[in-house]
Amino acid sequence: MSSDAVVAQSSFDALRLGRYVQFSISIWFPRVEGHQLLKYGFSDAITKVGVTKFISDLLWVGMFYHLYNQLATNTLERVAPLTHAVRNILKRVFVIGFAIVIFGNKILTQTDIGTAIAIAGVALYSIIKAKIEEDKKVNSLFIVIFLKT
Repeated sequence: MSSDAVVAQSSFDALRLGRYVQFSISIWFPRVEGHQLLKYGFSDAITKVGVTKFISDLLWVGMFYHLYNQLATNTLERVAPLTHAVRNILKRVFVIGFAIVIFGNKILTQTDIGTAIAIAGVALYSIIKAKIEEDKKVNSLFIVIFLKT
């Protein structure tokens, strides 16, 4: 592999990869699912809310989705994947709680179970991670003491 190829590969960050994937999907999706979406989805939505609101909402949703993906990609580059996953779970729990409190969504058994599993998983992860870190400190301290004697 030439040095130019190595430089090109190293400058291809996750954000740029995300842009290429989004662009590829925007070309591929209409060819595969577009006719069904146009036939049923768009026409029903436009009938329900009108063309102007539909296009406005579509643009807002697209913009926020893109910004969310960009933020998530940048965050993932800066933290460990497991930390990112835990934060994502906490975000979902927050969104569920927010929807219950602000929008008055009904609390179903399924919602309770899902939220409890998410919270228990995050708590279990935190406990296990703290235990592993404690064991590493004890082991490194033991090695230091062992090497000094």
